[in-house]
Amino acid sequence: MFLILGTILLFQQLTEAAVASFSVNNSGISGTVTINDREISINLDLSQVNKSLLPATDCFNEGALYHIHTKWTPDNDKDRIGEKDCNSTYTGGHWDPWTACSSSTGNEYCLKYSQSSNYKCVKSSSTWSNISNYTCNSTVYAIDPFSCEVGDFDGKYGRLYLTNDNTTFVTSQSSFWEVKSRDVQLKSIVFHCGDTKKRAFCAPFDTQGDTSNASLSQTSSSMTATFEELENSYIELKNDGSYNIDIDLSNIQNLTCQNISYRIYNSWTGSDSSYVGNASCAAVVGEVYDPTVSCLTGSDSQFCNNSKLCNDPSYVYNCSASNDRYYCSPSDLSGKYGNLATNQTVLKFVISGKDELMIPMNKIEQKSIVLECSDYSTKIACAKLIEISSSKSELSTTDIVLIVVFSVVGLVVVLLGAYYFLRKRDSFSNQEERTPLNAKQQL
Repeated sequence: MFLILGTILLFQQLTEAAVASFSVNNSGISGTVTINDREISINLDLSQVNKSLLPATDCFNEGALYHIHTKWTPDNDKDRIGEKDCNSTYTGGHWDPWTACSSSTGNEYCLKYSQSSNYKCVKSSSTWSNISNYTCNSTVYAIDPFSCEVGDFDGKYGRLYLTNDNTTFVTSQSSFWEVKSRDVQLKSIVFHCGDTKKRAFCAPFDTQGDTSNASLSQTSSSMTATFEELENSYIELKNDGSYNIDIDLSNIQNLTCQNISYRIYNSWTGSDSSYVGNASCAAVVGEVYDPTVSCLTGSDSQFCNNSKLCNDPSYVYNCSASNDRYYCSPSDLSGKYGNLATNQTVLKFVISGKDELMIPMNKIEQKSIVLECSDYSTKIACAKLIEISSSKSELSTTDIVLIVVFSVVGLVVVLLGAYYFLRKRDSFSNQEERTPLNAKQQL
């Protein structure tokens, strides 16, 4: 049993932690902000800080705001204190790759982007509402992570408040869609006064040692699209980020595509659960679902025009999940997992893997997956996304460990019970053999 548990723990994926360090010698603050594979840990001691260097001596009376900012341009990696030393020249605006667009965004395509930009059009929290109000809190984030800037920690988890006689900031947070260490390289962490939002202190992220990750899952049920007209073909998206793709195109006549893409479309209006053929699929699937305004071909975003974001002629969507996982549209499954290369000879495909930015399961109900030529000229097959029943879902590592543990414990209990019963039976039999017969029994 211990060998099984040890093996499971040993083969957990390893990742590098990104650490922003604070020193008493620089800012008067000591401690770290650590990002370790979708987990954030903050442990900062402000007991020796010179409050006169902060924007106000009561800077944190209403808590602290804290965000990932887009850059770090000072000529050294020392942490800094004060609004001037942490200003946008050195740290930029909020890191906002999903174009959620607060008034402090660093995304130049946002309407509220404060700097000069020729192509600003995206409204705030556009997946949540159409009134251009930035809406991000823990409740909204759990339902619609696209409404929050990726770097908006206090929006997603709440403000930080001083503890231990108003001397320390301590918290630990995690989310399925949270950042990994490699996402924040060359970026910074900035803390702001809770009332005025003025920048209080800041530091760059640096990569340090290796640590193991945690297993995180979405709370919504897993989803699958089954292509009934294709033999034993489906695409399964799990709430733990795993995916299973099993596609057999042998039944497709006159297949001319050499590469096939598969993406999530924004609707399903068909009476059946799947179809084949360009005309049949085009009639029921709508447009490509694009909640992060990536402007991939066929995007349903109101801010995209012929794959150009805010009509910027230089904009090009180019998904490369290995380089920047937030750049890929969450619905661009083949962009993230790879096209199906048929060459008109290979027609069966089995792919599986893990997507730690898997699209939120609750956001793809009543939507569909379309198999299409990679030039997007022809739809080959399509299927409605439906919830996977719990009885069909694969067991997680934790489930397997618990089943093994309880099975072993149950077996031990049964064996001990059997052993105890046999011992009692033998003891009773031996006692009967040794007990002399009474007079009545002798007759």
